[in-house]
Amino acid sequence: MWDLYFFGILLSIIAGLSTAIGGLIAILLKKPGPKTLSYVMGLSAGVMVFISFAELLQEAIEVYEILIGSLFFFLGMGIMFVIDLLISHKYHINETYFEEQCDFNERVGKTSFLVFLGIFIHNIPEGMATMVGTLENVELGLILAFAIALHNIPEGIAVAVPTCTVDNNKKKGFLLAFLSGMGEPLGAIVLGLIFLPFLN
Repeated sequence: MWDLYFFGILLSIIAGLSTAIGGLIAILLKKPGPKTLSYVMGLSAGVMVFISFAELLQEAIEVYEILIGSLFFFLGMGIMFVIDLLISHKYHINETYFEEQCDFNERVGKTSFLVFLGIFIHNIPEGMATMVGTLENVELGLILAFAIALHNIPEGIAVAVPTCTVDNNKKKGFLLAFLSGMGEPLGAIVLGLIFLPFLN
């Protein structure tokens, strides 16, 4: 069983590292302007919204029935809304040009933090799912890890591009993309440590 546990952690690390691939794609781009940023964020948001409704919500309903599954789905949306409210939207600059530029950077910086935080939190249960799948059936764990890795790539892009836009700091953008994926092994390790003693 310990072999499966460590293999599950390995799969979750591989799946999590795919956000770094997205971060690498982002830093290979020239400094993205508002138009490029809009395209990338729109694409990444579309992928994540599709996955949320077509995969995660459906799975939650199947496992916990429609009431509980829907409740926790929209509870997650509410938590992200509260986090958005808690992040400052204010800036203080007198000149009109710099005021507009600061407004753009403020909004992009806020978006970058929200995307990073949301993806990190979102990746924790994905790591748990990979671990459970591996403990149940190695083939299932491999399939889950592959599917998660594929959709983690645009998530990594979504994390890195705003940072590259505001700070022109590609290293920071890549680091944030990498760290957002580390929610995967974190979830796998925590779940394994909690439930492994009770599994046969």
